[in-house]
Amino acid sequence: MALSLAASLSRCGTFSAPDIACSYVYWIQSSPPDVGVSTRNALSIGRQLPVDWHLKYTDKEKESVHQEVLSNVKQLNYGSLSNGCLMRISPLAIFSLNAPIERVREMVHADCSLTHCEEDCVEAVFSYVMAIRELLNGKNGAVCCSSNTV
Repeated sequence: MALSLAASLSRCGTFSAPDIACSYVYWIQSSPPDVGVSTRNALSIGRQLPVDWHLKYTDKEKESVHQEVLSNVKQLNYGSLSNGCLMRISPLAIFSLNAPIERVREMVHADCSLTHCEEDCVEAVFSYVMAIRELLNGKNGAVCCSSNTV
């Protein structure tokens, strides 16, 4: 999923939740060997995406997939505190290296919401992204972990 996120960010040049949702759905439809229950619940939708979905799908079609995923999360993943949203997020930390913190928070929330709806998950992922950003900006681990920016 991390590669799917990185591909979407690279392809779009911006954070696009509908494009990322399609990337994740296409990934799960490729039958990866190890998928958590919450991730499978969220990304299993009622249609098969074509191999070239990123070329064929209109913004409206991508948004439709996005909304179906969000609906799955609300219906099936309430209360889930699993780590699926954390395991894939590293590319967003790199992509958002120079973004304002509030924009980072928005992107983290939008990405997490594609599989998890619990605020604890979002906060954990946000802290992780901020820690990676601090490390990439040259701070050492001790400073990073005690920083008030997280």
